[in-house]
Amino acid sequence: MNVKGLIVCLMALVVMAGCNPPGMNKKLALSDALGVTATGATLDEAKDFDKTRAEVIEIAMDLDKFVQDGSMADLPIAVVRKAITDFLIKKGKPQYIYLVDSIMAYVKTIHVPTEAIGADNVLLIRTGIEGILRQAKRSKAEWAVPWVNGVTAPRPSRTADL
Repeated sequence: MNVKGLIVCLMALVVMAGCNPPGMNKKLALSDALGVTATGATLDEAKDFDKTRAEVIEIAMDLDKFVQDGSMADLPIAVVRKAITDFLIKKGKPQYIYLVDSIMAYVKTIHVPTEAIGADNVLLIRTGIEGILRQAKRSKAEWAVPWVNGVTAPRPSRTADL
């Protein structure tokens, strides 16, 4: 997903949130929607749909486990973002940092305590990751728009069996 697409997603979420502070139900829905939208755009624009889809699923599952296993709720948001970014780099998947950045950008728009992000914000991060995973699992190559960037990449005739 390019930066322009991410900005459009964030603007849409801000509009959907309205002027009143959203309740946790709305926050969860928005976090999920952001993960789903970023993933849909990523897969639509992928040069190799099957490979990208498999990578997104793998990294989302790994990230969810990482977030669950850590004591993220006790950390400031900057430390949480760095820990997740470092995790993706260590996994050899730095190209997917923007997927997490989109969720973290949303979480930062909500009032987050400076000393620790708290359990509710960890839940928002996990919900966004679950949205990424759910969208990647249900996406199909034949639904994607052709990838064009000076060249046209062929689409596979089937979706990977994962």
